[in-house]
Amino acid sequence: MKQFLTITEASEQLGVSKQYIRILITGIRKNTPNRYYESDIFGGGKVAVRFVALQDYAKYRDNIETAPPYEPIMREMELGISELPPNAPSMQEIFREVGTMLLRYGA
Repeated sequence: MKQFLTITEASEQLGVSKQYIRILITGIRKNTPNRYYESDIFGGGKVAVRFVALQDYAKYRDNIETAPPYEPIMREMELGISELPPNAPSMQEIFREVGTMLLRYGA
């Protein structure tokens, strides 16, 4: 799965009509910047949309005001669409470092 899909790609990947994808994109745009990011949709003639934004809006569009926070990077990592940069520390390393600092300097 790619991070960004064209309308045709999204339609084929999800097994839905292009019109349905366009409806989702319209909803994402209406909820930008309150929920979604300007960078979730881009393009002039040929539009590309972030897959997790489509997924999120399809799931929460009827309850967008009470939906859990939209965290695209975390969702992409869960789906294996994106990863942390190769040199980024693991969460375990970060917690270990924070714990060491708290012990050293007092909490």
